[in-house]
Amino acid sequence: MEKQLVECTVEQCDIVRTWIDELLAAADGSVWVNLEPIMPDERIGDFTDRRGVSGWFSARGSDLPFVTIMGPDRSGKREQVGSLGVSHGVGPKAVAQLAAQGVTTPETWAMAQEHTKRGLIYHFPDGVEAQEILDFSFAVAGVLSPAPLDAWWSAVRYQR
Repeated sequence: MEKQLVECTVEQCDIVRTWIDELLAAADGSVWVNLEPIMPDERIGDFTDRRGVSGWFSARGSDLPFVTIMGPDRSGKREQVGSLGVSHGVGPKAVAQLAAQGVTTPETWAMAQEHTKRGLIYHFPDGVEAQEILDFSFAVAGVLSPAPLDAWWSAVRYQR
């Protein structure tokens, strides 16, 4: 498996847009991208990490939002649409919290899952632009974070 890592700001994520364009074009499920906000050491106390043993017994995910973007997969017998997943620590009222802040599911997208521990999953249609996916990712993560997020993000591109 190939893995590439970059750090970028919300405004300067050109390489991540390129990666998303690649996973959309590949349409074989072989490429996906993870995004996670970078927190300075002095701010990490603003967040509760529920990954690990304590997470097994919690009804919520980690406070720090974590985004996974997967392109469509048309390589097998069962075709799959592209998806955007966001794990978060908000719990069962994530969609209501997003709506209260004016962040709604894009018109051509579909909400596939709202789970208190596994997070949100959205399906997006063919023809969606990489920038729309990034903008929605940052908007959702920003609202579902318990503390303001800094401008820097870690992005990892995986390819099978």
